[in-house]
Amino acid sequence: MYVVRRFADRFRLQAEEEVRELQKKMQQLENDLDQTQEKLMNANQRLEEKEKALQNVSLTLFSLFVDY
Repeated sequence: MYVVRRFADRFRLQAEEEVRELQKKMQQLENDLDQTQEKLMNANQRLEEKEKALQNVSLTLFSLFVDY
């Protein structure tokens, strides 16, 4: 019985350590995801600004050519 208990305790400790390691990895992945989503949001915002600027330039050029 003592051997079984020692084996069970060792197995439990290893499982607990594995759970802690997986939790750390999961937390890091969540942090990485948050950072990536923030970068994507910023990139999308910059893209929208560039698209608006391009549209304004296009309208300006069109109006210049229409006037001629």
